[in-house]
Amino acid sequence: VFFVVAFGACVLGMLRTSDPKWLVSTSALYQTNTYTLAGYADWDIMTSSCCCIETPNPSSDFSVEERWICPNGKVLERGRVNRAGDGTLSLRAVCGTVPLDSRCAIVTSSKGVPAMTCPDAVVSTYVPSLMSSVAYQLYW
Repeated sequence: VFFVVAFGACVLGMLRTSDPKWLVSTSALYQTNTYTLAGYADWDIMTSSCCCIETPNPSSDFSVEERWICPNGKVLERGRVNRAGDGTLSLRAVCGTVPLDSRCAIVTSSKGVPAMTCPDAVVSTYVPSLMSSVAYQLYW
């Protein structure tokens, strides 16, 4: 009887979806508000609400990562430079809240996903000479 009850509780636990607390925002699969802004309405609100540190032990995919720790219980990991050296630190500093180039802006789409927008002249300076277009889109 114990094993039947334990098995039933296990199945119910697996079926129940929980709200993720540790979020990885630089995966193209997770470009949603929850994963890119920890559920906050826009970049400015997220960066003013959460504190950021450079991750001391980055994941196997990145050599530089930043970790945003938020009061809503979410922890947001943003890869900034991948192991091949492709990254966007020339566009935004680690844990920086604004672009380094004043001609660029961080905007939030209607779906609640942030993106860095820069004039074509700025993008052509960085892509592909200093970073790939994928890095520009995901790692900014």
